[in-house]
Amino acid sequence: MESALQANYTSSVSDALYIHEMETENILHSGREWYQPVSYSKETEINPGFKDIITTEKVRYTIRVLARASSPTHFRLIEKGTLLTEIPVNGINLASTTGTYAQPSQTAGETLPLSSEPSYRVSFGNNGDISARDGLIM
Repeated sequence: MESALQANYTSSVSDALYIHEMETENILHSGREWYQPVSYSKETEINPGFKDIITTEKVRYTIRVLARASSPTHFRLIEKGTLLTEIPVNGINLASTTGTYAQPSQTAGETLPLSSEPSYRVSFGNNGDISARDGLIM
């Protein structure tokens, strides 16, 4: 049943959604999961292009990463030099031909944006293993 009443409220705010998926590498060769390479020597910039974000309202994020390394590694999500989260990834046996090829990890959280125009960086910590393969999907 439709209401005969007219709307009497107008909002100047709305929710926003940003998905960052630079699907350039299929490290598992599965055809299903594609990742964006992230280097241990250079941070990856993620700029959603938001303007006038309300800095008193939390931003929710989910980040999924993948690494192929013999020792534990980690990824860091950073905004304006502030660490928002660190995602640990377990090492694997690189010599195994039947075991896990690469180890995924995922985390979700929320944080207050540090700016009304937030921009983020992702870094990869290879724990000294320069042969470590890594990826990123958000």
